[in-house]
Amino acid sequence: MALDERDPGGHYALSILSVMTRRHARALAAAQRAIDLNPNFALGYFALGETRIFMGLFSETIDPMMRCLRLTPRDPFASFYISLVALAHYHLGNYKQAIAYSEAALQRRRIYVVMRTLAATLGQLGRIEEAGTLRAEMEGLKPNDVERHWALTCPYADPAHEAHLLDGLRKAGWVETVCG
Repeated sequence: MALDERDPGGHYALSILSVMTRRHARALAAAQRAIDLNPNFALGYFALGETRIFMGLFSETIDPMMRCLRLTPRDPFASFYISLVALAHYHLGNYKQAIAYSEAALQRRRIYVVMRTLAATLGQLGRIEEAGTLRAEMEGLKPNDVERHWALTCPYADPAHEAHLLDGLRKAGWVETVCG
């Protein structure tokens, strides 16, 4: 299989697959190449932001994710893009912003990974009862293979960053529900 060097979509796909398989440097290069080929390619900015989150470059995540949203304001996946902004704020310790972005994402679409970020944030703030109300809803949305889902949606380069997310979930009282 060969990649068309001039196709930003191919570089986007390579970036997403690379980050999911924890090849972060390759993912970053592919995302940047997609944007270099087409500076208005929203998915390139998504790939860049997602890769930066899992590389631990949290403050550098927000701009490409916001650019992605500006380029595609009605995108059906906008809730996922917004959730990555929430996750970046979570890791930066900006818990109020993480909650605001999580809630904005959930207003568009109720997705498991957004609820997971919100639960971890509520756990960090000691808002256990609110985190508990998410549990029942998350149970209904829980993937069949929760451990595989965790591995694919939390491909952190640094185990300390994954541990930070798990810490919030433990404080919320329900790690086993979220990551197996």
